[in-house]
Amino acid sequence: MLTLSIDTASDICAAALWQGGEDGELRAQHQQKMARGQGEALFGIVSTVLDRASVKPGDISRFAAIRGPGTFTGLRVGLAVVRGLALALDADAIGITAFELVAASDIEDHPGEGPRIIAIDARRNELYVSVLGGDLECVEPPLLLTPENAALLIKRGRSMVIGSGAQALVSAARQAGHDAQTRPSAWPSAGLLAQLAAGRDPIHCPPEPLYIR
Repeated sequence: MLTLSIDTASDICAAALWQGGEDGELRAQHQQKMARGQGEALFGIVSTVLDRASVKPGDISRFAAIRGPGTFTGLRVGLAVVRGLALALDADAIGITAFELVAASDIEDHPGEGPRIIAIDARRNELYVSVLGGDLECVEPPLLLTPENAALLIKRGRSMVIGSGAQALVSAARQAGHDAQTRPSAWPSAGLLAQLAAGRDPIHCPPEPLYIR
């Protein structure tokens, strides 16, 4: 089975090809950093990935994209392309949340820890926040919060915060007298997105946008 993932949900445009199930292997990936214009660049990036792996579009069994949170236009581009390709090629379409992707990346580097608070910068002094367990199960549903309100999650005994908004949340928590920790975390690769999608049931992971407002 071949899984092609695309990521247009942030300030990059990326694609990756994964072979096999979740324990398979990465065949190819490519990304470009860009704040806008992902729609125009995406198919060139996908072509680069397929050429590197010597794969044709018809060989792909499933397509995956981030379903949110992320930039409004970027999410729409990625999900629309995934749904369109899956329909045209009679393949599966998978949607993975950004919370799952960020948590999975951290779990790879720090296995065996308890629930993590995932904080993603939503701009305008707000954060997209959720809490995920070690198996990526949702412990606290996604919310849009100010750093000060998000810091209340620290009071419930969870202190490890990761994601692009982690530093803002940790600073607010410490100002309120709560113990909080974070560690550097780069935006996960499209390869990890493809790997996660390869192990998912399409029925339970539809490519539907997750808008949190």
